[in-house]
Amino acid sequence: MVKNEDTQAMVNAIKARGWQGTARTVLDVLEPLAPLVSQLLWIAQPAGRIIGAQNSIHALANLLETAEGVAYLQAQLAESPENDTEDSPSASVS
Repeated sequence: MVKNEDTQAMVNAIKARGWQGTARTVLDVLEPLAPLVSQLLWIAQPAGRIIGAQNSIHALANLLETAEGVAYLQAQLAESPENDTEDSPSASVS
């Protein structure tokens, strides 16, 4: 399992867009198929050079190969408690 700057950049981009919940749901759903998805990413990695995403695809494929990698990615995407209160509909209702 590789934890590098590409992995952190991917997590930061997901968090910046507010997609943590969606990304965690996708990981939960795909967790049993993560090794298969990892192999598909390895196949797609050479094509990633065209759009400059080869390193990101490599990092994601490494993480999805093992259950520990998926758990690490889910932990990185975990929403912090202070964000939950700011984003919740009840927090904006006065």
